[in-house]
Amino acid sequence: MKRIIFIVLVILIAACRPRENKQSDDTGTAADSIANELISCAFRCRGYLYLPPDRLATVAAPIGGFISSIFYNTGDYVKKGTLLAVLRHYDYIEIQKDYLEAKSLLSYYSEDFKRQGGLTLDQATSIKKMQRAQADYQAVEAKLKALAAQLKFIGIDPERVEHKGFTSSINIYAPVNGYITRVEGNKGKFLDPYGFIYEIADIDDLHLNFELPDSLFNKVSKDMDILFAVAGAKNKYLSARISNISQVINTETNCFSVFARPDSSNCSFRPGMAVEVKLVLKY
Repeated sequence: MKRIIFIVLVILIAACRPRENKQSDDTGTAADSIANELISCAFRCRGYLYLPPDRLATVAAPIGGFISSIFYNTGDYVKKGTLLAVLRHYDYIEIQKDYLEAKSLLSYYSEDFKRQGGLTLDQATSIKKMQRAQADYQAVEAKLKALAAQLKFIGIDPERVEHKGFTSSINIYAPVNGYITRVEGNKGKFLDPYGFIYEIADIDDLHLNFELPDSLFNKVSKDMDILFAVAGAKNKYLSARISNISQVINTETNCFSVFARPDSSNCSFRPGMAVEVKLVLKY
């Protein structure tokens, strides 16, 4: 009887051993899975494609004038140097006249200064007169340089004025390549000095802009890799890298702004398009 009981116990012990090992393996796998979930977690949020300030150009009138011609409309693509508009005003002629008068006076005072200097060396005149001639010469020279700079600033070549005469118009050119996003002006309208005419957006380098809750502020960093998908293509994620992080928390939303730069450009991207952003955060 004892022998039979012993054999039964041995069989029972042998049968239990694999089950104990399997239970231990399952427990270990579950623990590893939980640990991995605690280490990293995917966070999703919404944002939009953002145009950096250095990619947006405001075209303004360098001096007041009437729009005599305006060539482009919202949505048009223009290249840097393209003629956008023409302004006209009588004041442009006045500046050119002042420039030529100053140039003529400079020639006169230059000769007078040389003459007074020569006479002084011969003790035929006073040093005071020579100093006055020098001061007159330098004053006219400064005025001429200022007028030349003013002409260049408004788009008129001083040398052209000397050889071809006056012009009553100035041209406005595109400062960058891009799409025209705004037009403020029409033919015959008077623009004040620095008045806004066009806004041009270079959309070849769009960034991402999105917000994260303040609890994640220490979980993100510059150069961190993220994924994003443009609205309508949620399953097509593209890669990007965080370029800037706002250091101010919005007290109304308890969020902070994050900016990221896509790793590659896309000709279908447009400023303001909604995107879904996915980040893998470590805990």
